[in-house]
Amino acid sequence: MGSRSEDEPKEQAGSPDGYEKFAQMTGVFCIAAKSTTEAVDSTLNLSSSKRYLMLKPTEQEELGRIKLKLLNLLGERSNYRVLQGPFSGLRLLRKQYWGGTDLTSKILGSYEKEVQEELVGFSKAGKKVLVNIGAADGYFAIGVLYSQLFERAVIYERAEGARENLLQGMELNSVKQNQFVLHGDATSDTLRHIGETAEIDPSHFLFLIDIEGGEYELIDRDFIAQFGAASLIVEIHTRSVMDKNDPDFDAVGIDLGKKYDEFEKLVIKHWKLKKIYRQNFRFTNLLPELKDFSDDERLLLLSENRSSCGEWWVMTPF
Repeated sequence: MGSRSEDEPKEQAGSPDGYEKFAQMTGVFCIAAKSTTEAVDSTLNLSSSKRYLMLKPTEQEELGRIKLKLLNLLGERSNYRVLQGPFSGLRLLRKQYWGGTDLTSKILGSYEKEVQEELVGFSKAGKKVLVNIGAADGYFAIGVLYSQLFERAVIYERAEGARENLLQGMELNSVKQNQFVLHGDATSDTLRHIGETAEIDPSHFLFLIDIEGGEYELIDRDFIAQFGAASLIVEIHTRSVMDKNDPDFDAVGIDLGKKYDEFEKLVIKHWKLKKIYRQNFRFTNLLPELKDFSDDERLLLLSENRSSCGEWWVMTPF
């Protein structure tokens, strides 16, 4: 999930936080999965406080303008529908609260493809309810209901603007209101009655959590006592990511690296742990919408605007 600018044109004109991964976009450094985020960063030779390896601010702005042009062209050709993958046909809002030009990867169906594959697998294994904490504009929450991968979704998103987009997206894709429940912040109090809300045993839950560093506080012993029978997909952060609309916004964020090891020790006591990393930098097929794009342009379209390789923990009960 990316950071939000005060207004969309400014963000897509090249905010450093909106376009933060030029050096990784070819995928050369991210193909080999590492055992820790620190190992991935050392492979990239990219310090956690530095968003680019080499681009100057003016070059970042130019890159942003190029990506905006590509988004507009791809959006026009696709009519802002997902072109392939499990969410194929899903209609997307042009204006996003979180992110920006990473909308191109969502249109292509490649956005967090590793997570999509896990969602399909859990659906086949019989999971019925997706609990999406940190749902942003709803790509996954809407996508799993639209595609009928899950029967219901319990959704948490703290940003009002994102919740408004999520509701619009549900309506745009004709998702029935009785298929989902939308909340604000996910806290121990708001999660307490989730089983009653979903009317189903927690063992049928799949949690999808992306809360920009808040995972270390949310998944504590109380959470485990309630939901230890559930499965989880958690995006792991070694730096906190703030909403740009927050008056205390800090682009660098807080270093969370020290919490990583302690969190892993807690997790492996209660779940089987599998770590997955972003490896999708290739198209499974050449879409007609892309046939006249150059290699460089196609690679930019795949960008998810990350400052480092994405890392997710897939946690299943013993």
